[in-house]
Amino acid sequence: MDGFLSSSMFYVYIKSIDPNVIINPLFHHKNPKSHGLGDSDIMEQISNQKPSLLIIPDAGSNDEKECKLLRNLGWTILISDHHFSENWNKECVLVNNHMSENVKNKGLCGAGVTWKCLKRYDELYGYNIASNLISYVAFANVSDSMSLVYQENRAFSKWGFKKIHKNLQPFFDEFIKDGVVTNEAISWNVTPKGNALIRMGDLQDKIDFFYALCGEYDVNDIIKRMKHYHETQAKEKKRLIDDVKIIYNGTCILAKIEEKTPLTGLLANMLSGEYLKPILLIHDYDNGQSAGSVRSVVPIKNQLIKSGLFDYNEGHKDYAFGTAYQTSKESDIIEYLDNLSDVQEPCTDVLSSNTIINTPSNLYGLKMAYNELWSKGVPVPEFHIQPFTISNKDIKLLGKNKATIKFHSQGIDFLMFFVSNKMKELLKLDESYCELEVDCVVELGINEWRGNKTNQAIIKKIEIREPKELLFNDIFTLDN
Repeated sequence: MDGFLSSSMFYVYIKSIDPNVIINPLFHHKNPKSHGLGDSDIMEQISNQKPSLLIIPDAGSNDEKECKLLRNLGWTILISDHHFSENWNKECVLVNNHMSENVKNKGLCGAGVTWKCLKRYDELYGYNIASNLISYVAFANVSDSMSLVYQENRAFSKWGFKKIHKNLQPFFDEFIKDGVVTNEAISWNVTPKGNALIRMGDLQDKIDFFYALCGEYDVNDIIKRMKHYHETQAKEKKRLIDDVKIIYNGTCILAKIEEKTPLTGLLANMLSGEYLKPILLIHDYDNGQSAGSVRSVVPIKNQLIKSGLFDYNEGHKDYAFGTAYQTSKESDIIEYLDNLSDVQEPCTDVLSSNTIINTPSNLYGLKMAYNELWSKGVPVPEFHIQPFTISNKDIKLLGKNKATIKFHSQGIDFLMFFVSNKMKELLKLDESYCELEVDCVVELGINEWRGNKTNQAIIKKIEIREPKELLFNDIFTLDN
């Protein structure tokens, strides 16, 4: 989403200055995992055009070799990017918030860096256009999971969502039903729909989506397609996750999927949450390379880079990035992963640990009271609920895909979303009556339905055990 929002924002800005200027957007489609100029198809398209100004938002900092080839053909290149690069790309005009020690906001999204270019152009030539486009940056910061610990990012959210650009407003109106625009509402309800279209759609879908973000295509038509692809993606995830094969399971997990899919990142994220370990989910290609996505609950990128065994590990996050290696090196990579000793163990921070009954009632309203605040870097507070017993027959499966569970205990509704088949097995949903002892990490909240308010707990992590039987010897010991 960040790339689409960066590009469409730049497009709207240029058209605001000169509506007649000719802009020719290019889209990654044949190689959807590519970024910037690291795509032979994109390079061919550019090389076959008359040289002019090439603008690359949200990518390209590392593409010095490609930039040199294009510059020799006569192109002038502007890159506005937030992906870290070891070397300064000298073959273009590069604006990158990671490449200067004087820039304090290292958590700005690609659209944010692009906006800085537009703001500077405003200042140089007396325009006042960029200030009307900050909702693009606010949207992109949330969509790209940028940290809102940075005060500047917080300012983009505060003012960007107070005055949402007319091109973006229809998306918010459609997907945020209660009209309360928060970072969490966007990340749950808007961004996944756009990402689904980008991942699952064809080239024309991407083109139409881009122009809808620019205000030049029917938004209602795009919204229908976003909903369709989001539903399709959910079905695909459910089908594909069961076909993942675990190749190595140690400190990290190396897993493979036979079918080439644009959903590797989503699937890897699901597996990382389930196993609470770094996941390398890859697909083997005919050219002898294996490539895919890494998702982790702890930083892992530097450890992989240090091995020297990978072709690349690229992305601006240490816990979510693309990876590739020569398939012939796989056994060496497994041996390296098996000997990793400096991978942090995952740790979940909780505000308090209580039994259900002893959880203070005012904590259920905490999330809603500070709804505007929660974001990446400022997460919703989580709480540990100490072990309690439920029956497997009290657990209900909800939703069209039966991927949500719900049960009631001691006056509280417990819900868990995106439940895997493995989790359903642990909960013994298809077995005869049995009792289970569970403890969990939850978000506390209040659900309101038809005027009735109910305290509820959204389960983020859960551990399940069968209650320990109290044997005669145990009883005898206790009596003693």
